[in-house]
Amino acid sequence: MKSLVIAAGLALLAAGAPVEAADTPFSQLQIIVGATPGGGFDLTARAVEKTLLAEKLVTVPTVVENRPGAGGAVAWASMNRFAGNPSYISPMSAAMISADLQNVAGVKLEEFTPLSMLVTEDLCIGLNPKGRIKTIQQLVEEMKKDPEQVRLGFSTAIGTQNHIAIALLAEAIGVDIKKLRTAVFKSAGESTVALLGNNIDVSVSGLATYAPYQQSGELSCAAIASEKRAAAPYDNIPTLRELGIPVAYSSYRGFIAPKGLSPQNIKYWEDTISKMRQSQTWKDLAKQNLWSDYYMNSADMQKFLIEERAKTKEILTKLGIISG
Repeated sequence: MKSLVIAAGLALLAAGAPVEAADTPFSQLQIIVGATPGGGFDLTARAVEKTLLAEKLVTVPTVVENRPGAGGAVAWASMNRFAGNPSYISPMSAAMISADLQNVAGVKLEEFTPLSMLVTEDLCIGLNPKGRIKTIQQLVEEMKKDPEQVRLGFSTAIGTQNHIAIALLAEAIGVDIKKLRTAVFKSAGESTVALLGNNIDVSVSGLATYAPYQQSGELSCAAIASEKRAAAPYDNIPTLRELGIPVAYSSYRGFIAPKGLSPQNIKYWEDTISKMRQSQTWKDLAKQNLWSDYYMNSADMQKFLIEERAKTKEILTKLGIISG
């Protein structure tokens, strides 16, 4: 799905002003999203698009293009065909590290240019109040009894942050995580629908996905996996640690570009994203989506991802997804 935003450019043309900002190193921006509309990747991309245009940090036509598949790998691999081109960017998460470790074609951390780490998001352990598992205590009991009978669901591929979060929970309570029964959905929206229909017992996704259902009572965010509680009005949701499960894990999102970007283009995006996150438009969108600031520049993001790859390798090995 493509969303072509040209209003800003047309308005400037009508006023007789140049469409392209003097320091913008491209004539059109394409944000490639590795998931279907409505999920975490998509929300992040569209929030960035909205802020860049609203704050006039980018004054050229902007396209958000959804290319779902393989947990984001399809989008990243396709973007990397444009080596050295700063007009292509894409949101990334722990799913990218998982794809790297699983040798998904076209996805290697070193083959992309990290631009900026941007936000973290609380991961929610979602349950259906009308389902057979209604509380974290019941979930623990059922998983200990027979993990293969607990139907777990998440998006968008095995080894993503959602999968890792539930695996860490299971490991913390002494369950053999290789026995977990999982179903993978194309988006957080699809896994939420499955939970609403009692087609799965548990789902893991960002708190923003469950927030409206939490408020309506249709679903329950029984706990969050983060180190501390979420901000109000969701500060009544306990953390796993508070419930006696020693797990603290959050989802992170940043932005990458194709390999081979010049130092000048990397600095352009570092400066642009830094200005973006300081704007009121971005702060409002981050609050609306329940994101926490987690900014890193390109060099720091590169170091962070290398460290995360070592940690992720350990848990994916335990899951039996990759060999040690």
